[in-house]
Amino acid sequence: MAILEALDRMTPVSGSSTVVSPENFIKCLKKFYSHWKEDVYGLWGSPDTIMVFLSSQIHFLSGQDGCDLLEHLKMPVSKAVGLDIVLHNIEKAGNGSLSMDQILNSVCAQYESNCVVMGHIAREKPEGKVLEEWYQKLHGSRFILPAEHYSSY
Repeated sequence: MAILEALDRMTPVSGSSTVVSPENFIKCLKKFYSHWKEDVYGLWGSPDTIMVFLSSQIHFLSGQDGCDLLEHLKMPVSKAVGLDIVLHNIEKAGNGSLSMDQILNSVCAQYESNCVVMGHIAREKPEGKVLEEWYQKLHGSRFILPAEHYSSY
């Protein structure tokens, strides 16, 4: 998946930190959105970060390290492709429930239709307290979930 490719190609900088190249991320983001427009029912996600792609925003729900890694991409992505990156930090002791509600409210606000499809990477079982909470919130929502991909859980 294009976005995960960009995140996998992090560049080491001085010290022990790494940086995601804005140019590479934008290139992969354009590739992702191009594919998404062709196949709107495609399923996307990440095992340790929840990413929700909307037509004008990308919401990332991640720990502090993930948010720090993505923070510097906000301005270049906004300028290059007109998308806002919205970062939601999962507190160390929390499960991200309040941030998940904010993300789902953003989806509802952007898509007033009752036919919003929420997907995930096929055959990826939700594991861990954050992904399990996300899975429960999606099942308790009005979103359409691709049932054939959830049936084995």
